[in-house]
Amino acid sequence: MKHLIPLTALAALAASGFSSAQTPAYSKPSGYVTQSIVQGFNPIGFTLQLAPTTSGSFTGVAASTVSDSTKDFSALLVPGAIYTLEVTNGNAVSQVVEVGSGSGANLNTAGDLLAAGAVIGNSYVLRKAATLEEIFGTTGSVLAKNNAVNNADVVWVPDGAGNYTRYFQNAAGAWRNATTPGLAPNTPVVYLDAVFIQRKSATPVNLVLTGQVKTTPTKSAIIEGFNFISTVYPAGSTLQNIGLDTSLTKNNSVNNADVVWIPNGLGGYTRYFMNAAGTWRNATTPGLAPDNLPITTAIFIQRKTASTSITLTPPSTYSNL
Repeated sequence: MKHLIPLTALAALAASGFSSAQTPAYSKPSGYVTQSIVQGFNPIGFTLQLAPTTSGSFTGVAASTVSDSTKDFSALLVPGAIYTLEVTNGNAVSQVVEVGSGSGANLNTAGDLLAAGAVIGNSYVLRKAATLEEIFGTTGSVLAKNNAVNNADVVWVPDGAGNYTRYFQNAAGAWRNATTPGLAPNTPVVYLDAVFIQRKSATPVNLVLTGQVKTTPTKSAIIEGFNFISTVYPAGSTLQNIGLDTSLTKNNSVNNADVVWIPNGLGGYTRYFMNAAGTWRNATTPGLAPDNLPITTAIFIQRKTASTSITLTPPSTYSNL
C-alpha cells in the first residue's frame, strides 16, 4: 500500500529552510528533486537513491568481506557497477560502505564492517550506485553536449584521493572522460559523494533527479583533509539538525576544529566550526552561526585529524514519511 506524505510533514520540511533552487515532491518512499544549474560551478548532492537491489542478513562478517548464504551475488550484481551496503540493525546500524564486486554468497567491501561492529545475523540493504547515464541521461540530458570539452558542460566527480575526474557528453550524448581522455560508459556516482557541475552557458537549466527518499541516519567514513559530501536528505536539513555536532572535532580555535564549508550561492563558501562548548560558530565572519541554518545538498567537511566516521541524521519530520 502506498502512503502519501502528510501535508503537515511537507509543510514542516518546507518551513525548515530548503534552498529555493531545489524543489522536492514525494510519493513515499520515492520522489523527485529539481536543482537549478547556473553558469559556473554548481555543488550538487544526490539526495535520492535507487531502489534496493536486495536485502537480507549476514551469515559471515570479515574485515573486507561479508556473506549471505541465501544469495547468489554473481547473478545479482551488474559487472563493473558500484554498490552501497548499509547495515540496518545492531551495533553497526546505519554504517554504509561501498561494494565493488562479489561472487557467490560473498561481497567485497571497501570498508571494514567487522571493525564497525557488524556481526552475523545483522540485516543489510544493498543498492546499486547510479551511473552518469542514469542521473543525467544521454541524448535527453539537460547538460550541454559538444565533442570538445571546452564547449560542453562538465561533471567533476571526486576520485577519493583529493582530486577530481572530469566527465562530459559528446555531441552524440556519449559520456567521455576528460581527465584521462576516452569513452566512460556507466560511470558510477555514490550518493554519499557530491559533485560539481560546471555549466558553460549563461542560460540556467533544471536538473530533475528521481529516486527513493532516505529516512534513516547515514554513517560513513571521512578522511583527513577535505571531504566533498552529499548531505543525503532532500529537504529540511540544517547545520544544527544534520548530526555533525556528534561526529566532528570541537575546539575554541578554528585552526584546531573540524570545519564545515557551506556554499554561499555566490561561488564561495562560509566556514563553520563548533567551539569546545558545542556551539556552532561562523569562521568566515566571526560570530555565532544563525539558528536553524539551512544546509545545502553538497558541502565540504575539512577534517583536521585522522579518518573517522560521521553520522548524518534526517530531520525529525522524516519520521512521518
